[in-house]
Amino acid sequence: MTRREDSPIEAQPSQRRERGWSNAASAFEPWPRIGRSLASGVFLAVFAASGASAHSYKLGQISIGHVWSPPPAEGDDGVPVYGALLNQGTAEAQLTGAESSVAETVRFRVDADGAERWPSRITLSPGKPLGLAPWREHIWISGLKKPLRPGDTFQLRLDFGEKGKIDTMVIVEDEAGH
Repeated sequence: MTRREDSPIEAQPSQRRERGWSNAASAFEPWPRIGRSLASGVFLAVFAASGASAHSYKLGQISIGHVWSPPPAEGDDGVPVYGALLNQGTAEAQLTGAESSVAETVRFRVDADGAERWPSRITLSPGKPLGLAPWREHIWISGLKKPLRPGDTFQLRLDFGEKGKIDTMVIVEDEAGH
């Protein structure tokens, strides 16, 4: 096996930042031939290792893993919903909507640079994992119709437009475990 100068093991910390290795998908850029399949494998391995395999879903070429929400703070009537998404198809997919019987409103939200935005859809690029997370796109449910406590679950229907809809079960969990 030959050593490559741009190997992630050999790269200095400053080189990693310059190459944009701040997210998991870009970490595979040095190996373009296997990057997507390796990223997909790592994504699915994380599901299995975290115990999320019992809490994952598949809609055609779209994989959805461990959908969860932190409990609302005292007096809040809205909470974010996080999870992992992977489009294993060859074309972009769109998460165009979501709904739940536990909330009056379900929307997409992005908190970036101190500003809050409400996009109409979330785009899933082929072969690139997307984590719904506090620092990027996520789902926001508001107007809660019942209290949510750690250990509770609720149904969330995700609408992927022409790809279809899928019902998921959201687990209310403390953020400390994530």
